[in-house]
Amino acid sequence: MDILISSNLERLLFELTGHDDVRISQWMRELQQNGYYEVDKQTLNQVQELFWADYSSDAETKLSINKTWNEEHYLLDTHTAVAMDVYRKYQMATGDDRAAIIASTASPFKFGKSVAEAILAPEIIKGKSEFETLRILADAAELQIPEGIRNLEDKKIRHSAVTAPEEMENTVRLLLDN
Repeated sequence: MDILISSNLERLLFELTGHDDVRISQWMRELQQNGYYEVDKQTLNQVQELFWADYSSDAETKLSINKTWNEEHYLLDTHTAVAMDVYRKYQMATGDDRAAIIASTASPFKFGKSVAEAILAPEIIKGKSEFETLRILADAAELQIPEGIRNLEDKKIRHSAVTAPEEMENTVRLLLDN
């Protein structure tokens, strides 16, 4: 996930700098003021020794869902599919064949359309609503739609406002005041 201000990253940098709160505070101020910060070479080298990174395109994410479904009969959500794809890329790039744990982060039904597109023939879901697609996906995967999602289509829509980015602050204030 691409999170600009990550408290986990801030904590990691704190550990890597030997708990140098002054340096961490400076970097966080630079981020707030400039939209970015640069760590020193030693800290960067430590991060690069500890981490390996890559990304997955939408097509690669769907392929990861499909491959895992077909090989393991496990239905991945899109976020976990990215983790699986990047892990496979890591293995290919490094030759590291040690066992690893990839923790699933969400229900595949939270991303039903994308997951369905990954494992089902296009004509099966073409023209179907999100909720119809979820039911088709559940039947195909022999899984239950989670309760929190299952009855969503019966819920009243509470907010339908559309706002331009420059009006976002005012819109949020209006919604909070009501």
